[in-house]
Amino acid sequence: MRVAFLSNRPFEDGPVSQPFLESDPANIAYVVGGPCCSHLTVRWLSHQALTDTLRPFDLVFVPLDMRSFTTVQEIIAACRDRVATYSEGSVSDYQTLSPEDQVRFVHILRNVAVNFVYWERYVPFYRSLTDVPTEYLPYPYLLEEARKQVCAAASELREVTLPSGLVGGTRNGLCSIAVSRELLRCGLVDRVNCWLTPGTFAADAQAIASLLFGQPLPGRPLRGRLSWRHWLARSGVDYRALLRLSRHLGLPRRDRSDRSLVYNDRVAFHRR
Repeated sequence: MRVAFLSNRPFEDGPVSQPFLESDPANIAYVVGGPCCSHLTVRWLSHQALTDTLRPFDLVFVPLDMRSFTTVQEIIAACRDRVATYSEGSVSDYQTLSPEDQVRFVHILRNVAVNFVYWERYVPFYRSLTDVPTEYLPYPYLLEEARKQVCAAASELREVTLPSGLVGGTRNGLCSIAVSRELLRCGLVDRVNCWLTPGTFAADAQAIASLLFGQPLPGRPLRGRLSWRHWLARSGVDYRALLRLSRHLGLPRRDRSDRSLVYNDRVAFHRR
């Protein structure tokens, strides 16, 4: 069976020869040995070109992103009986849609071959909206890749690392800070590392320090500089050509030595 994965991320099109380092559903393409194709490419294809591109595949995974319904509908029109939607299934995301988009959302669920949800608890919700099979399919856990990072117990540092702060685009930020505070209080870890979004770095660091150590917030939060990378990612602009040019020219990466701030010996903030 030939399987393709259409991602809404700015990945390069083609076979996936190595896993994505981020926790990304596009790793399905790596696991099944199929290619990945970006929505940034798909959205410019005519109906016939899209049909021809997807014809060789027996199953086409399509992330059901609330911001790209039009692209998803075009893919379904090109190969309806071979499309599998893939989403976290969050009811909160669904509720943010306009009434019109909620109808489009349900219409998509009812006009594909199968719907996969990577949060098991939302499977009943999806099944209540469509007669199309809806199944639980978690992210692939890349065991062999994870084993390469294993350290001997004696060399492990008593640190925890949080992938984002309070405004890093995750709903788990506050929960992670609460757990970290308890780990520090109980002496189970010696240090917490927080990776924060550059554009809101200062304000986020102040808020986290306040939650961890009970210090009052300043009257006026600090402002961070604009993160062009963050803006490009949210704008939908296809900036893959800029990334390729940067690699071709061998431009040096920005020195990251000044992108960290050690608040005290128990917490450190790092810019992404």
